[in-house]
Amino acid sequence: MKKIKRYLCIAFLLSAALPLAGCNTRELEDRSFPLAIGIDETGSGCSVAFYFPQLSEIADEKAKSDEGESFRVVADSYYEAWQTYEADSENSLDYNHLKVLVFGMDFLENENALEQFLEFAVSQENFARNTLVFVASPDASDILSLNGGLNEPVGTFLEDMVTGSTVYKTHAMPTLGDLYNEYYNRNSVLFLPVLSENGGIPAISEFYVSRDFKPVGTLDMQDALVGLLAENKLRSFSVKLSGGEIIKLDAPDCSYEITTYRGKPQLILTVKSEAALMNGMCADSEKREELEAQTNRKLTEVLKETLCAAQDEKGVDLADSFRKLGGSDRSLYDRYAGDKTHYDAVINYEVKSEVTLVDTK
Repeated sequence: MKKIKRYLCIAFLLSAALPLAGCNTRELEDRSFPLAIGIDETGSGCSVAFYFPQLSEIADEKAKSDEGESFRVVADSYYEAWQTYEADSENSLDYNHLKVLVFGMDFLENENALEQFLEFAVSQENFARNTLVFVASPDASDILSLNGGLNEPVGTFLEDMVTGSTVYKTHAMPTLGDLYNEYYNRNSVLFLPVLSENGGIPAISEFYVSRDFKPVGTLDMQDALVGLLAENKLRSFSVKLSGGEIIKLDAPDCSYEITTYRGKPQLILTVKSEAALMNGMCADSEKREELEAQTNRKLTEVLKETLCAAQDEKGVDLADSFRKLGGSDRSLYDRYAGDKTHYDAVINYEVKSEVTLVDTK
C-alpha cells in the first residue's frame, strides 16, 4: 500500500511539472508566426504571401519592424500553398499571432476560391475568429509589401490602424468570424475595408459591400460611413454645412422603427448625438441654434440621399434593416423572408436628426 502511494505521488509530481517545461528555443525556431497573410487570385489558383516578424519580435509585436521575412507561394489552393511553405521551409505555420488576412479584390470576387478557403479555414480551426479581414486594391501582395517602410510589422500596423481609430468602433471592422457567419447564414450586409497605398503606407480608401455573401461592389468612404453610422458602428461622424462649418457628431446613436407605408416597408431612422463645431466658434446662443438647425437638416439630407442612392444604384439597404424586421413586425418579415432582394428594392426611408450642438467655443 505504501508503494502504491509513493508511485501515485511521483506520478502527480511529474504531471504537475509538464506545463512548466514550455517551449525551448529550438521549438520556436521550428515554427513560423505570420502576422499578416495576403491571398491573391492567379489564373488557375492563388498566390499566398506570408509576412513574418523576426523571431526576436514575436514577444514584442509593436517593436520597430526590421523588414522581417516574407514568403510567397503560387499554388492551386491555400491548402497547397500551406503545404508548400512547410515543405520548403521545414517550419510549421503557427497562426497564434496572426493579426490580419488581406484578400485581393479578384480573389474575393471569385466565389469558388473564397468558399474553398473558408471551408479549409473552418475545418482546420487554425485561424482565430477575431482575425481582421481587409480587401486590397488591386493586390494583397502589393499592400503587404509596404511592410518595409513602416515602423512596426504590417500586421500590427493594420490592427492598430482600426483598433485605435477615433472614427470606427472596435466591432465595426469585420473579422474572419464575421466572414464565417456570413458564409453559412447569408443574412446580412457586410462592409469590408479596402486598402490602397497612400504615401507609402496602407490606408482605407473605400469599402467593399456584400449582401447575403453576394458581391454588391465598392462604396466611397462617405457613403460607407453612412451605412456604418446606420448600424451604430461609428465613434464619430462629420458633416460640412453650406457655410463651410464642419460639425463633428460624438458617439452618434441610431434607433429604428419599421412600419408600413402605402403597403410597403418603411424604415424610420432616428439619429441622436451631441456635436461640436470644429472650425470656428459661436458668438452667441442665436448663432448656436442656427448652426444646430442647419446640422439637423444637413444630416437628414445626407443620410436619406445616401440610403436612397445605394438602394437605386446597388440594390442594397445599407441600414441592413431586414435583420431587425423579425423582432418588430413578424407579418412583414414573413412577407419578404423569401425575397430579401425585393425588400431592399422597395423599402422607404424616413430620417430624423436630433443633434444638440455643444462645446462651440
